Amino acid sequence: KPVEPGAKRKAGGATPAGKRAAGEVVLPEEQATVMRYVIEYAKSGRSKCQATKALIPEGELRIGKVIDNPHNPGQEMCLWYLVKPLLERMRKQKETSKKLIEPRDL
Repeated sequence: KPVEPGAKRKAGGATPAGKRAAGEVVLPEEQATVMRYVIEYAKSGRSKCQATKALIPEGELRIGKVIDNPHNPGQEMCLWYLVKPLLERMRKQKETSKKLIEPRDL
């Protein structure tokens, strides 16, 4: 769901919704409820890739899938992925699944 103005997003550090994190990509309104991604360099080496379970080194490019936080209703969180494992996972999806082919598809 769209973020309310002034709400905070918990994804590697809270960012007010009015200010986008570096590289944050928001899909058109009709698709924003389906999926939204954030692209940034890792701020620390503590996050784990959801595909490989490996730590993402500080400064490494990562992609975060923004989801509703199941532990804190009304807040959002990111599931972080290393770029290559995420793209490999998407390549193996069903033919009917939305594919990322170019940056505007984010």
